[in-house]
Amino acid sequence: MCASPLTVQAHHLRHAERRGVARKASDKWAVPLCVHCHMNCHTRGDESDWWKKKSRKNPIQWAETFFAQWDSKGDKP
Repeated sequence: MCASPLTVQAHHLRHAERRGVARKASDKWAVPLCVHCHMNCHTRGDESDWWKKKSRKNPIQWAETFFAQWDSKGDKP
C-alpha cells in the first residue's frame, strides 16, 4: 500500500466479514501491507477509518482482486 521496502505481511481485513470471537477473517480478505502499516492498522480502533485516512484503495476491492488472481491459478492444496 505505501510502497515501503520493508517486509510485506498479509493483513486480514477485519471489517470485511462477520467473524467469531478471536477469529481472523478468511484468506479471501487478505491484502499485503508492510510491517509498519500492518501494525499501525492493528493499533487503530476502527479499521475502516484507518483505510479511509491512509489509502486511496478500497481494501475490499483490493482483496477481491488478489483472491480472484489466486483462485484462477488452480494450484490450491
